[in-house]
Amino acid sequence: MAEFDTSFPVLVLAAGRARDLGHHTLFPPETMLAFRLRPEDLILERLRGLADPTAPQFVKTLGETAAVPMDGNVAVDLAKQTRLLPALLIWQTTPDEAKRLAEAGYPSIEADDVAAQFNQPPAVERITETSLPIAASSSARIVAYRGLADGSENLALIIGNPRARSAPPVRIHSACFTGDVLGSLRCDCGPQLHRAVERIAEEGGGVILYLDQEGRGIGITNKLRSYLLQERGLDTLEANNSLGWEDDARNFGLAAAILKELGLTRIKLLSDNPIKVDSMAKFGILVQSRVAHTIPPNGTNDRYLETKTTCCGHFREQTGTRRTG
Repeated sequence: MAEFDTSFPVLVLAAGRARDLGHHTLFPPETMLAFRLRPEDLILERLRGLADPTAPQFVKTLGETAAVPMDGNVAVDLAKQTRLLPALLIWQTTPDEAKRLAEAGYPSIEADDVAAQFNQPPAVERITETSLPIAASSSARIVAYRGLADGSENLALIIGNPRARSAPPVRIHSACFTGDVLGSLRCDCGPQLHRAVERIAEEGGGVILYLDQEGRGIGITNKLRSYLLQERGLDTLEANNSLGWEDDARNFGLAAAILKELGLTRIKLLSDNPIKVDSMAKFGILVQSRVAHTIPPNGTNDRYLETKTTCCGHFREQTGTRRTG
């Protein structure tokens, strides 16, 4: 920070985090706001607490509001792409100062180039494919795809011959290390994944899309921060908002791009999430039917599942209708 001694930075925070720090706003939680910092707050420990509600808190209130610097939202988007907390210090420099910093080795990038990349339709590149015998299907295959905009690594588990069916069953599953691998009881991800594999094998073929979108797109580290906030009484959406993230940061356009690359444009979707259904239609995939894919609560994840229904609008298996809140 000592290098930027020609101006004083503003702090850019999401409205959800700003509310925690006592700022009253009606903006959605993911809206970025700017605040003037006090000189005494410009030390690492205080700044970390401003960004991260799970870190020690040394600052209880924010400074005066300011205008979000030009291209500030692009910088935030860039931070989110790398799963950092959406909290930034932004210095505005003179052209001469920017030139000096570039010559000193600081990386430089044009905001327009970043924005142009983010505004591209979701696209993937097929990287490699191999057989992957699994308990449910000894002839299963797996294909790796890289997201062209963000470098994410996504997988398609192919069971049987999906293209032989007019509308093969498909499960769009976001990665969940804690649930899928460790068997966490906080969510229903692991049971949903394994049940989907079984159902697709029972039907003779289909696809599991395993997307690099841990924690609704916020990443594993931020998801663990969210868990800590949930232990303090927040629900899963409130915790994400407190970290500065929106309710759901995933982009299911990647799933549609993979399906098209596999030659599948008409599917039977195993899901209770209306956003997935709507996203497939938006990106040119016809959902011929939706199959309820609800896992009963286990006594630990009851509030989590209720939040998905009441606040995220997930369908209820019994009725096929949604509740919103």
